[in-house]
Amino acid sequence: MSKTIRAPINPDILEWALKDLNLSPEDFAQKINVKPDTVKNWLNGDLEPTYKQLEKIAYKILKLPLVAFFLAEQPENLTIKRKFRTLPEYLLDLTSYKTRIAIKMADFYRSALYELFGTNPSSNSIFREVKLTPEQNPSEAAQQLRNEFNFDIDVQKKFRNGYEAFNYYRETLETKGIYLFQLQLEGDRGFCLLDNEFPVIVVNSGDSINSKIFTLFHELIHILIESDDIYKEVEPSPYLESNTEIFCNQTASEILVPLGELAERYSGSLRYWDEDLVLQIAKEYSVSKEVIFLKIVSLNYSSEADYKRLKAKWDKEFLENRKKRKGGSYYVNKISALGRMYINTVIDSYKRGNINDVQVSNYLGIKFTNLPKMEAEVFAQ
Repeated sequence: MSKTIRAPINPDILEWALKDLNLSPEDFAQKINVKPDTVKNWLNGDLEPTYKQLEKIAYKILKLPLVAFFLAEQPENLTIKRKFRTLPEYLLDLTSYKTRIAIKMADFYRSALYELFGTNPSSNSIFREVKLTPEQNPSEAAQQLRNEFNFDIDVQKKFRNGYEAFNYYRETLETKGIYLFQLQLEGDRGFCLLDNEFPVIVVNSGDSINSKIFTLFHELIHILIESDDIYKEVEPSPYLESNTEIFCNQTASEILVPLGELAERYSGSLRYWDEDLVLQIAKEYSVSKEVIFLKIVSLNYSSEADYKRLKAKWDKEFLENRKKRKGGSYYVNKISALGRMYINTVIDSYKRGNINDVQVSNYLGIKFTNLPKMEAEVFAQ
């Protein structure tokens, strides 16, 4: 019988990696399929994992280079906190393991863009041409961005549903130099990664399409004011009440539904709102019912208590409907996650001989043999 070869890891690195991803030793043990006592022994140095176990730990669970576990000191350049220099530490402490893994994935996609382009190829990068500050009037900032995206109520009326609207905003955003990815998050709507060349926005793939649209603009504004963000499903009071977050929420809301226009168009009926009217207006603007109802509250036609009551009801309905939805095909989900522009860039770089098959597989997260199927699905959409 062959002898089991153990990996002489630095236990301090393993302990640091678990804390960095907000993963308890007990949950880690469950993911690696070992007993909690085994993890405890790894952490105190009494036992070492096998190389096979270490590969799973590094590549699948903690998303770290294998070599990191043999370093003498913690690789601070790989820590999650270094990706959010202006974010309050308490907000990062509230961020789940699943979201932190998504942050690592988004950072990997950003590094892939550097490998593919070197510098941002957009000739009109919005993050260079538009600079905002939280001291600005949200309505004026919103109008500036509506002009940048070249849309008004007539454009919004042409969207058959929220998916068309989201794809329009996403494609416009990516032509202006900001890439968007849809990844699985837990407890969060989305986040952004600031960067001089390739700022990135991530939205929660499990959210409703209209919630994704609001998150997209919320995170865009954070990028334009050069402020890190992890957008919580329930934002803690100190952060929610900050000038920055108030500005981002108000501006995103104004981009999607200008208050003055809404009040003028529905001046006779908003005062006597009901859920049917809220739904009607939400469909017209391709936004969530929450966005419309907050407008009604801001006009003093309803109260925060009504908003909280209805939001709880709508959230419950969304979760029930999400359970009934089918997952969709693998390739459709992959395209939704990465976006056609990113995928086409990877495929084009491969065909030009700039990257190899291993890089294609890594950048797209697929087996190289499945590339023709992915390409066919991209062009079919």
